[in-house]
Amino acid sequence: MSHKSWLISWIGAADHECAEGKHGADIGPIASALVNGKAYDNIYLLTNYDFKRSKKYCAWLEKRTGYKSSQVDLFGIDLSSPINYGEIYDKVSRNLQKAGLPNPSVDLTFHTSPGTPAMAAIWILLAKTRFPAKLIQTSRENGLATVDFNFDLANDFLPEFLRPKFGYADTHGPTPLPHLPQAHHLGGQPFQALLLRALPPQRPGRLGQ
Repeated sequence: MSHKSWLISWIGAADHECAEGKHGADIGPIASALVNGKAYDNIYLLTNYDFKRSKKYCAWLEKRTGYKSSQVDLFGIDLSSPINYGEIYDKVSRNLQKAGLPNPSVDLTFHTSPGTPAMAAIWILLAKTRFPAKLIQTSRENGLATVDFNFDLANDFLPEFLRPKFGYADTHGPTPLPHLPQAHHLGGQPFQALLLRALPPQRPGRLGQ
């Protein structure tokens, strides 16, 4: 079975503005990933902006990167707020499920740079739970880079997170809490609740084994 590779990303403000010529020679996070990174079979884009504006962005992206229109998909996601963790999680999860994901024949890459910090946090959560994926980021200073997030949320994070809240026992004793990038964005109650929803049920006394 041949594998397909998909890049999945929100379209952010910088992406739209670069396509509209508002930032000089800058081409924005998504185009930068496509020009400087690997080739993908499908570019799967989500937008909470005006759909017509994002359609124009997609046409610009195809022209700028050489991808065909048949390779670029755009989906509108209505959000009450771009920083509502629960809403982002639910709507992105449903959208990806409707696309038939996860699929063993599709290798996923989530682009964490476009959009809000809440959107980036949800990509990390989904990549480590329901939709296994690679994570990338782009910046003017460092270009394209892989997001180094090498720990298992269920075994490395949840035992330490749940112990003081619910009194769950870890038979292996205390373990260091992994470092979470941008922890001040990830540590609020809405994101903590999503961690519990995203991970499979665990029995008390068995976490971390």
